[in-house]
Order: sequence, then C-alpha cells, then structure tokens
Amino acid sequence: MLPLLLNQLSNKIAKTKFYDAHVSKYTIFHTPATHLTKFEGIGGQLILEKEVLLFIPHPLNIQKQKQVFSIREIKAIETPANKELVIFFEKEKEVFIVDHPIKWEEKLNIMAL
Repeated sequence: MLPLLLNQLSNKIAKTKFYDAHVSKYTIFHTPATHLTKFEGIGGQLILEKEVLLFIPHPLNIQKQKQVFSIREIKAIETPANKELVIFFEKEKEVFIVDHPIKWEEKLNIMAL
C-alpha cells in the first residue's frame, strides 16, 4: 500500500511544478519521459529545442544530472514498441519511454534528418 501511495505522490509532484519549470520560449516539444539506461529507468522530462534534446530528471531520482544531446548527432530514430522512442546518435543509442512517441519521431526527423 505504501509504495503505491508514494508512486502516486511522486507522479503528482512530477506532473505539476517540475514540468512547467523547464519549459521556455525555446521549447518546441516536451513530454514526461523515462530514460532507460543499462541499470535503471530515470523519470523526468524530455525537451526538444532548436539545436538540442534535453533530458531533465525529476527531483525524486537518485540520478539528477541533466543530459544534453545535440540534434546534429542524431543518425536514426525508431519507435519499435508502445511509448518507446529509440534515438541513435553518432556514438550511442538512447532509449526513452515517452507519451506520443510518433509525434516525437516526426518532430525529431524534421529537426535532425
């Protein structure tokens, strides 16, 4: 019961002030996202700006470092499964679980490819 309540509380916090705080006049598109790494999923927000893709973890994570990816380094984009967005950069592959993955793919293709 307690884990369920904590999850609901963290979702309410994450979907209010946190998401609004990182949107700027440079933001083209943004949604809540989970960044899947080798060892964990990190909740936060994925933000598309003109030249960069930002992932900003929400404050409840252990990993709190903001990540910045250059749009110019994107080589391919895939949406292989429900809500999954896979971005291939020059040297790495990044996987995100996002709302509206098809919209993400469309916008990233316009910006990068």
